[in-house]
Order: sequence, then C-alpha cells, then structure tokens
Amino acid sequence: MSASLIITCPACQRELKIHDRRMLGRKGKCPKCQHVFVMEEPPEVVLEAVDETPAAEPIRSAASVAAQAQPMTQPMTQPAGFPGAFPGLDVEPTSIRSMKSKRKPKSLVNRLVGPILALAVVAGGAAVAYVSFGSSAVGKPAAFSPNPAELQPAVNLTATTPVAAPKFTIDSIEFQPPTTKQPLVLRYVPAGTRVIVHLRPADLWKANTLEEEVRYSLGPIAEFAAAQIKLYSGVEPANVEQATFCLIPTQRGMAPSVAAVFTFVEPIKKSDFLEKYGGQRDDTNGYPIYLTDKLGYLLSSDAKTMAIAPIELAPEMAQASTNPNPTIGGIEELLPLLDSSRQMTVVFEPLAVRLDAEFLVPAPARPMLDKMLDWLGDDVEAAAWSLHLSEKGLFSHMWLRNSNVIQPNRLAKLIDQKLDALPQIFLSAVQSMSPREMGKRQLIGRFPAMARAFSMASRTKVGSHHVEVITPLPERAAPNLALAALLAWDESTRTDFSRKPAAQTMAQTNAPAAGPKLPEALSKVIDVDFRRTPLQEAFAYVADELKITIDIDGDALKLSGYTKNMPQEFQLTQVSANKALAEILKKYDKMCLVIDQKQNRVLVTTYPVAETQKLTPYVFPKE
Repeated sequence: MSASLIITCPACQRELKIHDRRMLGRKGKCPKCQHVFVMEEPPEVVLEAVDETPAAEPIRSAASVAAQAQPMTQPMTQPAGFPGAFPGLDVEPTSIRSMKSKRKPKSLVNRLVGPILALAVVAGGAAVAYVSFGSSAVGKPAAFSPNPAELQPAVNLTATTPVAAPKFTIDSIEFQPPTTKQPLVLRYVPAGTRVIVHLRPADLWKANTLEEEVRYSLGPIAEFAAAQIKLYSGVEPANVEQATFCLIPTQRGMAPSVAAVFTFVEPIKKSDFLEKYGGQRDDTNGYPIYLTDKLGYLLSSDAKTMAIAPIELAPEMAQASTNPNPTIGGIEELLPLLDSSRQMTVVFEPLAVRLDAEFLVPAPARPMLDKMLDWLGDDVEAAAWSLHLSEKGLFSHMWLRNSNVIQPNRLAKLIDQKLDALPQIFLSAVQSMSPREMGKRQLIGRFPAMARAFSMASRTKVGSHHVEVITPLPERAAPNLALAALLAWDESTRTDFSRKPAAQTMAQTNAPAAGPKLPEALSKVIDVDFRRTPLQEAFAYVADELKITIDIDGDALKLSGYTKNMPQEFQLTQVSANKALAEILKKYDKMCLVIDQKQNRVLVTTYPVAETQKLTPYVFPKE
C-alpha cells in the first residue's frame, strides 16, 4: 500500500490523512466542517512512519476520509443500512440532506449490530461480561444485596496478594494460537470503515459441539442472530463460512452506513442470487454490481462471496474487488496482525464507537458501553479482540494499538493494572444487583471469581506499536460464562449503580469471610476437569465450588521455585475436595495448605514458610 499523505480541507484548513493514493481525484468529506471536495495531491507529500515522534499536540484519531459522499435526496425509512432488519419496528422517515426533525431515527445499525453483538456473546461470554461492566463500580462503595451470602465471592479479593500479570512467554503451550493464521482482508468493503465484526458462522453453528452448547446457553439471542444471518445472506448460518460486517461513519447525528460480506461454504446459484437480489446491473466500476432502490449487491465470479452496501457506497464495493479500500491508520495497522480463522473478531476505533453509541446498542446498554470504552481509555487508538472455541478451551486475544501520547511498554503496564482490578470491579457490580430468581443470583454471584480467573490467566505482550493480551481459559468455562454473561448483562440494565449502599458498620466490614466452616467444607463432593489449567485457576475453581476462600502466598511459592501458572492436567469425578486438592499438591513436595480457622480460609503456602511463620500444615484425611 502507498505511503500516507496529508491533504487540507479547502474550507476549514483541517489536515486530513489519506492512506491510499488511489483516493486522489475522488470526492471526500471533511469530518469537521462537512465540506465535500475533490481530494487532490498537495505540493509536498508527507510520509509517516509507524512509530513517529509525537508532536506537541498529537492527534489521537485519524480523520475520516469518506468517499462518494454525495447526500441522498430521496427519503429513507432506514438510513444507511439494510431495510427490514427487525420486522415490526417502525422507523421515522428522514433524509440525509435535510434534518428538519431533531428526533433521531431508529436505524438498521441499531437493529443489525444487535445480532452482531449477540454473536460476540455466543463466541465468548466471559469477555463480553467484563467489558459490559467495565469500571462501573470503581470508586463506589458496594451495596448489600438482599441476600449477600449468595453473592459472596469465591476468592478473598482483599487479603490475597495482588496478582501481577507475569511476562508473556511465547513457548508456553497454552498461549499458542489455536488456529493457523489467515489474513483478514477487507475485500468488497467501502472506504472509511471504523468498526469491523468478522464471524465464522459455519463453525459456530456446528451440531453436537461445544459451540452448540454455548448457543443453547444463550437461548433466544442465538436464535435471533441466526435468523438475521439467514435474512441477509439467504442461507443458513451453517452454510456461511465467513461473515464480515463493517460500520462506516456518515454525518454527525446520523447512523453509520453498514456494509456486509458473506463467504459461503459452497457456491450459490447465480440464478438464485439474481432472483432474490437482482436489480439494475452496473458495469461501470470494473466489476458488475446490482442496484436496487437502496442497496447494491455484488456476487464474486466463483459465486462463493456476496457483498452488500448502501447504494451510494456500491461503486466503492466494486472497486475493492481486487485491492481493499483504505480505513483509518490505527485499524489498518492492526489488520495484518489478525487471524480471520478465529470464530469471532471485532476491530474498532473507540472514538467512533463512542460517537455512534446511540445507534449501536439499546439505551439501557449505553452506560455499559461507555464503561467499556472508559476501561480502554484515551491511550488506545484502535483495538481488536478475537475469541475462539476449540477442544483446548476458550482462547481470547486482544490487540491494543497505542496512541502517540503513550509508549507500548507503558500501555502494557496500565492494562496489567486494569486486569488486576477486574475482580474488585465485578464484586462491587454484583453486590449492587438484586436478581429475583435464585438461579440467576447464584450465577451472577460467581462473577468475581470468573473475573479473577480471567485476570490471572491473561498475559501481555508488547509489540512495536501495540500491546497484546492473551487469555486461554478451560473448555468447561465457555458455556457457563456465556450464560452468566447474558444474565449479568440483563440484570445490569435494571441496576442503578449510583445507588447509595445500605449503612455498613466497621464490624461488618472487618468480619471474616462468610461461608461453610473449614475444614468440614473440604469433604464436599465435586467434579474436576483440569486441562492445562493454571495452578491459581485450579484453586479458584475449587474455592468457587465449595463457596470458600482460598488464598495463595505467591512469595512463598516463588521461594521454592513454584509459580501460580503451573499447569494442572487431571480429571476426577465425584470425589471430595480433599482428594482434588491432594491431587494438585502431590506433584509439589514443598507445597502445603494451612487452615486459618479465625479467618475461615485456606492458605496455599510451602512447608519452609509455614515453619517460619509457625503455621500448622493441613493433613489430608485418609479416604
């Protein structure tokens, strides 16, 4: 791709960045003053390196270069999107050129992105949950729920030694990507994309798989998402190999345009395509497109790929049949790092998502979206996040491109700190909730332990101009997290996180952790299925099953050469927690447990440290 160059808006003198010289000679729109002009090469071309030296006042997001920006003159019932996404939901007629009404219409984006985000939940409930809460409870005292015992965290979040994310080790098996990298290329996509959602429906809709179990956990959301994919692709999700949805900003206050590209498992019949989507054929852009009143359609020569875009962007869709159109710099720099073979990938510019939030999610969910963006902060110019389910487990992978005001190393440290804070964030959030059903209360109450497991399993890796966060989770976590995420998100839309908590006395604050008495609780029968599960996560799982507190003395383990990430690989069915814990410890001759009767907790330490601190190691009963 050609080097970037800078042009100037002739109306307001705003500097605009273009990432492809092919844009020259075409019409562009200034995002500041909305002036439409022909983009011409300036007298001097300014080349930009990837790691440029920050200027005195760096620009945190690249300017929008939207091509073919002629306003539509005819009214649209669903501006800048696909019509009829959600049958039965009326939309106010409007015109892009004339905005006489201050009422903002319900757009297709609000309707289409719903199922897209639902599919993201299908692919990985855990991450959806934590970005939904973001930092909503930071700085607020926790409110007691009507039954606080059910919302008691499984792991002590205050007494435990803070968990610092260890340095990324490329040789660790569990952190190796579960897929073979296939580039994510934006073919048939108009220029200026700010949000990309890439899915592999054929993988997600396989029968008799873990993915199917996750879909069942999400109930009507997964069914609705499947219906939307079928509506726009014309085939069942199991027959769609890849689906890419792109959001392209338009004018401020108007919904972004939506473009979609579907790659089918098997070629479709061209006659069926023409019968369903055929309109007026246009060959003027080097590739045949079919135009209807509002949309343009394209079918590849091998009949395996179909693209859809608003009619005003259809020519760009055809022009991108061989060479992808440019998008903003941050996203373009991340695309080569991504893997299209992952089951779900989201790429976005945080600023664009914030500006168009009213069109992307329902009103009750907007505070959660804002908190997610606040969690990322202004230091992230662009972000990508992929999720993949396999027999190895749930693999979460994030890429965060740093802005020019911060170096990657510094951003990595900030992300580590934010990950470490997740358990307390979740604890504060769930304590503010009051689910009515007992089952929901139990699932939502496990979120602090889930967040702790996610945080402790994450590793950061620093790149030349980005930070990666890799989180492998066990296979069994996916369906449970998907269901819990759905319930927690639903409950969060009815929760007032600004509500003042009930009065809390100092005695209550300092009281020992509630829960079953030790060591009697260790006789409870549980099932264990650890597959290269980190040591700390294994203990967190047992604590969650028993509703007890297990603390790990990380410093003691280090003195004996142990780490919290040592993999556990065994399965036990219907055994006591004593036996499960003994199975963990039998490989480590210096490691032991100490029962703290006063605090009603289990401490994981070593014999040398226990002797020094005059603690009595726990002796497992004979079974």
